[in-house]
Amino acid sequence: RYAAAPLIREVALLGVEGALVALVVPDLAAARDVGALRLRDALREALTGVANTLPSYARPSGFAIAHEALPRTHLGKLRRHLLPALYDAAQRPEAAADTTALSAEDRALLETPAAAAVWRWLAQRFPGRALRFDTVPQLDLGIDSLGWVEMTLALERDLGVTLKESEIARIVTLRDLLHEVVASHEGEAGAAPAAEASWLAPLGLGARLFRALGEPLICLAMRRAFRLRVEGLDHLPPADPVLICPNHASYLDPFLLGAALPRKRLDKTYWGGWTGIVFSTPLRRFFSRAARAIPVDPDRAVASGLAMGGVALARGWNLVWFPEGARTPNGKLQHFLPGIGVLIEKRPVPILPVYIKGSFEAWPASRRLPHLRDVTIRFGQPIDPAQLLAEPAGRAREEKIAATVQEAVAALAD
Repeated sequence: RYAAAPLIREVALLGVEGALVALVVPDLAAARDVGALRLRDALREALTGVANTLPSYARPSGFAIAHEALPRTHLGKLRRHLLPALYDAAQRPEAAADTTALSAEDRALLETPAAAAVWRWLAQRFPGRALRFDTVPQLDLGIDSLGWVEMTLALERDLGVTLKESEIARIVTLRDLLHEVVASHEGEAGAAPAAEASWLAPLGLGARLFRALGEPLICLAMRRAFRLRVEGLDHLPPADPVLICPNHASYLDPFLLGAALPRKRLDKTYWGGWTGIVFSTPLRRFFSRAARAIPVDPDRAVASGLAMGGVALARGWNLVWFPEGARTPNGKLQHFLPGIGVLIEKRPVPILPVYIKGSFEAWPASRRLPHLRDVTIRFGQPIDPAQLLAEPAGRAREEKIAATVQEAVAALAD
């Protein structure tokens, strides 16, 4: 069952210190096709999706990534006695660079001036790490989607290399990065396409009519069906714009939060929406346009989503941003991504932490249809952005901003 999950080429289950764990060989070709700036998160979601359909004893408590094919006998069976050592090795970062075992094609690539310059730049940026052409930045170097944004900006600053988001989305290994650098054209910006910027344009007549008629009905349905209780609404700052940061446990969350907000604030609000769901069909795209959702693609184009969110705040609109990036697989609050720090740096506005209680029980990721359960939405005290921006700019500050907001949201869960 696990081996059939998306993005997984091979997987082995084994016991380590009394716990069931998984050793996973990712399908890098599939990752390249779909875009995988969050490859580790995507693998975790794939494993969790399967685990939720199996008994508790068949659910691994953790996993590690292997790059080589798993060892098998001549009959194709796993050589299980070798797996614990492989699992242990997969969890330890490599210590020394290795460029000796290059194919003729790889050597020819490294002889091009642009690729050679980037390779030297990478060695300086990741000292002491074993950089190979097959190194997967997302898995081996800990570069998440926002890390890619930061790294490509640094490439442009230090080497004058500009990569578009469509090019970044194709990068799975360092070999891919070097190929894209060689093929890229200097001076092309990695900003969002003009077509995506149209999501911030005024609504057309059809979308306005749909919103005027559908919004009150949807809000009423949410309040009645889930006996919605709202606490702390007086914490909502009196003036726009506000960056609203809720936890994310269910597909119901934006509808429930919309039902909790005052109508005037709701009509002045944009929402960050995952392209894999809310923009996946023409009908959903129309609904998302009417709801003022901004397309956010964490696997291909996170920078454009952040850019549009920043523009919305700059224009005086409120913005609902789910800092976890995806629904929680187990009902627990997940790590907040540092994209929220980027937004605050672009536009320092009050941050309103929000906790949605009960939506996971109503519609968890493991179920196709929702139950009717009571839901409570708690609004916390707004966070002054000046307190968050006091430290020097950079990734560390963005991470700290995300951690501060996560603590404020977690405090509302009690």
